[in-house]
Amino acid sequence: MGGLNDLRLCVDRVVPDALAPARAASQEALQEAANAVAERSAERNLAGDSSGLSAITVARLALPKLKMWANGKTLRCRFLDGSDVQHRRVEVKARLWEQYANISFMFGIDPDAEIRISFSEEGSWSAVGTDCLITAAFPSYQPTMNFGWLKDDTDDDEYERVVVHEFGHALGAIHEHQQPHAELKWNKPEVYRVYSGGPNFWSRSEIEHNIFDRYSAQQTNSTEFDPDSIMLYAFPDTLFLDGHGTHSNTHLSERDEAFISEMYPKPSPGRPRTLRLRTPFLEGKDVEELQRRLQDLGFGPVGRPGVYDPETAAAVRRFQRANHLRADGVFGPKTRKAMAIPAPV
Repeated sequence: MGGLNDLRLCVDRVVPDALAPARAASQEALQEAANAVAERSAERNLAGDSSGLSAITVARLALPKLKMWANGKTLRCRFLDGSDVQHRRVEVKARLWEQYANISFMFGIDPDAEIRISFSEEGSWSAVGTDCLITAAFPSYQPTMNFGWLKDDTDDDEYERVVVHEFGHALGAIHEHQQPHAELKWNKPEVYRVYSGGPNFWSRSEIEHNIFDRYSAQQTNSTEFDPDSIMLYAFPDTLFLDGHGTHSNTHLSERDEAFISEMYPKPSPGRPRTLRLRTPFLEGKDVEELQRRLQDLGFGPVGRPGVYDPETAAAVRRFQRANHLRADGVFGPKTRKAMAIPAPV
């Protein structure tokens, strides 16, 4: 179990509601409704009907997104400071997620990188998922992730514990002790006493936010509580009324691996994805191939290259109507066959 000398915890960097007002799960329904309106608007505009809300207007109304990235996303990462040794060690540990999630990390000097990493701020923390895109909370010249205590010679297990944890946040994962199925019996007076002192020196509200507050089941995709999760920190026995603390986890657990594989599934060989309008929008080379085929067949225009957005779904519906298929905007096996796009080998 964790001891009182093992209390370095990641600080949860939550974006204030004033900067991201649509944080609740109910926003997903609003986003999907807005997408549908935008899709219909795109079709009206193509037909020369300029009445009603434009697709651009709807997109602005629905700008706040859920925190998960589009499946297949390549996330650009840039170091703002730190040594070459720190950079190499962080990159190696971050890529452990790529074995299980259909997400790629591209480390470089791109000024528009979604993930910007520093070693000079206090503590260990990261923006959660797409929160890093909210520039009012994370200006482009500031980090979205920090490793305050990782040095060139820090132990390898500590590098893995901290880096994999923070990149889990970057993928949208929350702290395991704050997930809806975590029924931990906190000794609250002792928690307040311990975390108000060093090395954290948290206020009462910070302790409640970082330790006690839990997400609702409606806000999250979650499994049963996993005591071995990389997203769970070590809490000593004395912080619990039943004397059962949590242990230090330095590696991805089997449940971590399975869960992230479900959240960001990799395509199966020979079984292409079914493409549909959803939030966040699906992205990938298969979408680009579909868009090129739609253009070649005269069913354009399509939307942003490689993004299954409302304009792309509208183009699919136009093709489906012309070929006497159900015009639902879903690019599945029947539509693929009619469009003569071969399945990947």
